Amino acid sequence: MTLSLMFRVYQPTTHAFRHTHRFWQGRVTQIPEYGALAREQVLTEWQRIDGLLAVRPFIAGDSFSFADIVAFTTLEFGKPSGIRLQPTQQHLSRWYAAIAARPSSKA
Repeated sequence: MTLSLMFRVYQPTTHAFRHTHRFWQGRVTQIPEYGALAREQVLTEWQRIDGLLAVRPFIAGDSFSFADIVAFTTLEFGKPSGIRLQPTQQHLSRWYAAIAARPSSKA
């Protein structure tokens, strides 16, 4: 699950950031259309993960794992690129609130 998250969520999130955020203007060649496509890919994947979280408490199953860490930090990293939880993603929102409440998330 963690490797899948890396390729299906984390990597396109970084691509959206690199190709759409003003920080990278003049530093790298940006292709805004590619950044927008990467953002849409990520939003679609978060919707799929919302469905998974409807039947289990954590990304990879019944216990907190590295997959949850990758997913949480990816959501945080995606905010500057406009990648955010959607109001319809109630299961993902529940999971996010639970992870954000953990002491390690505040460190």
